[in-house]
Amino acid sequence: MTVIARRVSHGTLILAILLVATACSTLPTDQLSQDRLAMLLAQGKQEFRDRDMDRAILTFTHAIELAPHSAEAWNARGYVKGQQGRTSDAVQDFSEAVQRHHENWVYRNNLGVAYLASGDPASALAVLDKAVELARTNSAPLIHRGLAYRHLGRLNEALADLNAALALDNRNAVIYANRAVVYALQRELLSAQQDLERALAIDKTIFQAYESRGLIEMLTGRFDLAAKDFSQAIELGAT
Repeated sequence: MTVIARRVSHGTLILAILLVATACSTLPTDQLSQDRLAMLLAQGKQEFRDRDMDRAILTFTHAIELAPHSAEAWNARGYVKGQQGRTSDAVQDFSEAVQRHHENWVYRNNLGVAYLASGDPASALAVLDKAVELARTNSAPLIHRGLAYRHLGRLNEALADLNAALALDNRNAVIYANRAVVYALQRELLSAQQDLERALAIDKTIFQAYESRGLIEMLTGRFDLAAKDFSQAIELGAT
């Protein structure tokens, strides 16, 4: 499973699941069409890996034209559009995928991520509730629902989801980094600092964790440490 972390707003990491679902039962019955669809999906994924986004979208569009009932094709095109920052278009494509395969948690999770990226946490929450129910043992929908709760100001519910996500995956630096933001909003700065330390102990490349830790250090008067963390964040790609 390929997992990509991307920044949505300060202190926030979002996971997006890329092209992991298998083709569903709505594929064309003609074997030649199925083979052509499989070829287009594989081609589009490779073009995405080669960072040729426009060509990948064109390829996935051809797949949709060939098999408009293929949830996987809609999901794939939606993901690439999301990576281009075309969040409204991504929402539309992920919605089409969910409509065609209601019980696939990956598609619902991706739709929730797109809603979060477009600044609509209420819609994200509505989608992610079902994704959490369907995924059960995967932490991703819990992380994203926690982010939706956080953006809605429902911090206790956000904390509960992130705790549940950690119970499933306690070596995930992204979860600790996101829980730290919730703790900081609750003015639990020591707990936030501890979670950021845990996140960086697991993955020292998360520049948002350095940014968040720097902010906490500023709030607690440790300006020299804050300057070092902000410098590290910039070195890792913060803008």
